[in-house]
Amino acid sequence: MATGAATATVATKPTKQPKPLPVPNSDFYEVYETLNPEELATVKRVRTFMETKVAPVITKYRRRQHERGFGQTLQLRGCRRLRDEDMKRKCG
Repeated sequence: MATGAATATVATKPTKQPKPLPVPNSDFYEVYETLNPEELATVKRVRTFMETKVAPVITKYRRRQHERGFGQTLQLRGCRRLRDEDMKRKCG
């Protein structure tokens, strides 16, 4: 009896690399082309504010809102829980 280890070669398919995502298009409706330079400057200021001030903290607040639930968040702000028919009215 021969004692030899048999090795089996398994053919594996090469793994496909996922395609890279396209660059996000923040001007989907191509509105920027219709703006004058002053309006474009305003868009740039708003974008800078959102990227530097809002983006770093928004996840924390969104997570907290998700944990509490939307109605509870409104109650904490002194609002009564909104019913479907009250959704259009302002919370006071």
